[in-house]
Amino acid sequence: MQTLRKHKVDLIEWLSGDPQLVLQHVQCQALVTDREYRRLRSIQDPERRVIDLLDTLLSKGDAHCQQFIALLRGLQDTYPQLQAWFGQLGITGAPAALGCSPWAAPPDHEAKARQADAMVSDKKHFLRTQREVLIQGVKQVAQLADRLHVTLHPEALEEVLCEKTPQSQMRRLLDFVTSDLLATEVFRALCVVEANLMWEILQL
Repeated sequence: MQTLRKHKVDLIEWLSGDPQLVLQHVQCQALVTDREYRRLRSIQDPERRVIDLLDTLLSKGDAHCQQFIALLRGLQDTYPQLQAWFGQLGITGAPAALGCSPWAAPPDHEAKARQADAMVSDKKHFLRTQREVLIQGVKQVAQLADRLHVTLHPEALEEVLCEKTPQSQMRRLLDFVTSDLLATEVFRALCVVEANLMWEILQL
């Protein structure tokens, strides 16, 4: 808790560039209630949103603050200043497991992802024809949403993540895929986050 309070001003500066992403992770890790998430999400000023987020976490005590710091360790690629900060704290690398952390595909998956991308020219048609398979098979919807936070409207992402089960989250996400651009982004994100499922569908 003292670490978070001591470096609050720095964190406000670093996280204000993309506060919605860190807010999604905070919600996914259940560090705030749904009501608190909606209140924070409604704040339009990015800096004010981060300030209120940090104040909310500080008010919850040391355990929540420690979980938030662990969460930030998984976001060092997104917020580069965090890497230097964790270095100063004597903490290196990302945590072993973080449910909502971005995940990079290993090299062999990258080759298959390129092959899949070339194989399926009409991504929207693929998502439509494989809809039920994807709804039942995709489990890492929060990680998928992380990769779509630039392309998909924040309110749409919020609707997806507010669903209670992975199946209902995936169903809602696919409902929002109405353009070829978004279909391509979803397809490529699936090839990273749910690689094994995609290779099974595509028989790669």
